[in-house]
Amino acid sequence: MNTSDPDFDDLDARLRALFADSRLDVTLDERAGERIVAGARRLRRRRAVLASGGTTLGIVAVAAAVVVLGARTAGQDGETPVAASPAGPPPASASVLSTSESPEPPELPSPDGSREPEAAPSPPDLPSSSYPGAMTAMSPPVQTGSVLAADAVLAPDGYRALKLGMPYHEAVATNMLMTSDETSPPSPCADYELAEGDELVRTVTISRQYGVVGFAANSAVTPEGAGVGTPFDQLRSLYPNGSLTEAAYTVATGAGFYEFRVPDGVVVEVALKARASDC
Repeated sequence: MNTSDPDFDDLDARLRALFADSRLDVTLDERAGERIVAGARRLRRRRAVLASGGTTLGIVAVAAAVVVLGARTAGQDGETPVAASPAGPPPASASVLSTSESPEPPELPSPDGSREPEAAPSPPDLPSSSYPGAMTAMSPPVQTGSVLAADAVLAPDGYRALKLGMPYHEAVATNMLMTSDETSPPSPCADYELAEGDELVRTVTISRQYGVVGFAANSAVTPEGAGVGTPFDQLRSLYPNGSLTEAAYTVATGAGFYEFRVPDGVVVEVALKARASDC
């Protein structure tokens, strides 16, 4: 091309003047980028809905084919075909799992007017095993049973806070007896029930002169494990120094003695008695 041609110079000057015209300037909107992103999100959601609908139609078609095939098979075997109920819409979970893309979170307007996806809430903090006592507060306390075993023992000198020879007013002060302000002191002797009930010990015998002189046990046992239901042979092996008189096997203790009633070779009653008593 001959650049020295006058016509070329005139065309070049006109083109330069045309492109320099301010009317050809294009002003971009400040939110053009946001609108493009929003349009892309809408397009992706439409594709996800279409993919979900196609999968749903496929599931319905397969279910219909199975129903028709089952009906034909039943007719060939001589059985009366049963009409299947119309297939309902698949569970929401199936539609969600059938799409390869997870749905976008709902968009919320931002302060400047644009829409931004809502941030998913973070899961609550769980106590770490490194935090001292974190898991201990969540776990129930473990009871070994040693305390319960101690409470069920009829000791050689008494039952828990009640001891042989304890005066009446001291026995009442333990708050273990079923007494009130109207309860009269023993005269000369009286049997008292326990405030905890009679599951372990049935009654406590108190003398006005000698204090606590006896305990009648129910399910309470001796420290060696002898109680109601213990065979006599086992009882003798536990206490070989005991003595048998009139169907009662007695075993001396420091403060008194155990009395086991064994009329038929099995312990049926257990009592702890004081040596000094007028009851």
